[in-house]
Amino acid sequence: MTRDNRQQEITDQIAYLTFWLKSLEIPKTTPVTLIGFSQGVATAARWSAHGAEIDTLIFASGQLPPEWATSPPNLSDRLKIIHVIRPTNDEYYTQDAFKVDINLLNPFGLDLNLHEPEGTHTLNAALLNKILN
Repeated sequence: MTRDNRQQEITDQIAYLTFWLKSLEIPKTTPVTLIGFSQGVATAARWSAHGAEIDTLIFASGQLPPEWATSPPNLSDRLKIIHVIRPTNDEYYTQDAFKVDINLLNPFGLDLNLHEPEGTHTLNAALLNKILN
């Protein structure tokens, strides 16, 4: 994403993702999990903030977008669980940023699960398997 037309690009991303999810024709009774990694956390958060029909969010090694601090998101009633993953030696997602994100997420009253596995700025397959199963 570039700085030029940034808001329009964000709007287009949300519209595309919403269209894509609807095109899958997933039954409402089927649980949907959304995973955002690194910069993808902001995309996942923005989409969920516009009422994406998902049940579980996994934010891995990335910060929530800055607008979450000033504009409360419109989360779907389906959303019940949020996992936030910050590996202990993540060189990009700092401990301070992790704490800020937790403070932003706590007021939503959702099942918030924090994970701090050993590792660096990578997806931990074993942890994801554990969360998803």
